[in-house]
Amino acid sequence: MDYSLNYAEDPAEYLSLGDAAYLSSFALMNTGDATSWIQREQNRGPWYYDGEIDLGYGGALRTAATIVVNDPDFGWYAYGGDLKRQGNRFAVQSKDGLQQRFHFLSDGIKLGITCAQDGFASQPDAISFDAALSDITLVLENRTGTNHEQELTLGGLPAGIYVVELDGQPLTDLQATSGDTRLTVPVAGESQTYTVRLKRKI
Repeated sequence: MDYSLNYAEDPAEYLSLGDAAYLSSFALMNTGDATSWIQREQNRGPWYYDGEIDLGYGGALRTAATIVVNDPDFGWYAYGGDLKRQGNRFAVQSKDGLQQRFHFLSDGIKLGITCAQDGFASQPDAISFDAALSDITLVLENRTGTNHEQELTLGGLPAGIYVVELDGQPLTDLQATSGDTRLTVPVAGESQTYTVRLKRKI
């Protein structure tokens, strides 16, 4: 998954394999019959216990993301989410389990958005944008119920200056350059959701 998102020239070729590996960690359990759960004293020698699924689950939590790609077989598709497209505009509902990471891969564009604390709201248009990434809207949910600062990491955002709005009001101008761009958003404790919009200046 990391290779497809960050290095591969043709990400779609690797995404289905990476996504299947990620999902498999949610589908596995350490199980057994009643006798297999009897407490055993652990001395030197082979261990009775297995940590593979714990490592797999940890890996799944670090991998969980909603990824939009123009797949050669399926067309526009969202791994870990629902996608609606109308003309040049996309709307995505994140359903990957964490709803904190989003990627858009298209024609050399590799946008990645990561929420440090809060996450994308559970609604059909929580993430909406145009194909050129000149106008991006994120509806986020306040997961703490307290006053705090939410840091968004935006990787692969096309270079330029973006006007940032918070709930329809100007917040700041953001200079995007190569590499990661970070945006800090103040969140009021009483807000259940809040909307961040980035619009590139002409």
